[in-house]
Amino acid sequence: MRLRRTQLTTATYRTAAHHLLRQANAEFQLQDLRQASEKAWGAVAQITKAYAESLAPPAYHRSHGSLKRIARNLAQSAGNQDFLALFNAVEQLHVNFYENTRSAGAVQAGILDANEYVALVETQLTAPP
Repeated sequence: MRLRRTQLTTATYRTAAHHLLRQANAEFQLQDLRQASEKAWGAVAQITKAYAESLAPPAYHRSHGSLKRIARNLAQSAGNQDFLALFNAVEQLHVNFYENTRSAGAVQAGILDANEYVALVETQLTAPP
């Protein structure tokens, strides 16, 4: 069976999201809070891109603003504001990569939020259309 480009891309983004979550946890264990922050944010960005690719037609997802719009639309279509709340929480880890102002506890909480967001989006990817 031949996969369409969208199916292949969705799978690629999903795989990247899970890989980045593992990296976030590893970086946190090494106390590299900047890298842990960015890897957690990267996981959220990648799973959001996977969701965008799963739409018909796929949604544009090449900018930070477009990712936020997709998360907002996902929250609305799923009737669950947790999508947007988690996205916004982890977005602060992206800021931490540049500013390095978050405590270890805040980064750890953000990584947990990233894990929860990825798991929630996965439910939308595996749900029947």
